[in-house]
Amino acid sequence: VTKISFISILLNVVISYILIFGYLGMPKLGIEGAAIGTLVASLSSTILYFFILFKQNLIIFKINLKIFIVIFNKIKKYIFPSLVSGITLPFGLTVLTIVISHFKDFEIASFTLAHRADLFWFMGINAFSSTYNILGNQALGAKKEHELNLLYKFTLSAGSVWALMIFVISLIFGKEIGELFFSNPETIDNFAF
Repeated sequence: VTKISFISILLNVVISYILIFGYLGMPKLGIEGAAIGTLVASLSSTILYFFILFKQNLIIFKINLKIFIVIFNKIKKYIFPSLVSGITLPFGLTVLTIVISHFKDFEIASFTLAHRADLFWFMGINAFSSTYNILGNQALGAKKEHELNLLYKFTLSAGSVWALMIFVISLIFGKEIGELFFSNPETIDNFAF
């Protein structure tokens, strides 16, 4: 999962960059290039996920409702926090996209690329989350609720430290990172902001 997410983010950044600015013989599409890059990356990761799930026989089309209800009742208190955190990012991005759609092209391009860079930083938080899922499931299966709670607190703390560290790095080196992708000073300033 982490590898597919990384590939998807990398693919999104590369395709968006090429299409926004018209490199490698492609037309300069601006914000439309970012949308195409996001679409291609999302479709690619979805296809890869389904391929892996089918290959490992993890997709089940027949579900025994009684078994499903028993399993759901055991894990529901762990599902909802994950669901809320999973919905928060896409919802926030939707709102941000609506807001920035009224800005100039260079502002939209800098926001889009900055967001793609942020996704690289989120990979660290995703690693903590994935670790929690694996070890948390082991603790849950062994009925070690105390261990599960300690693990939750640790991964939450470690994820927070990671996010703070990335924030500080972005704050200090935002302009230098922006200069890797842009030559327009106004765009670099928007990216750094």
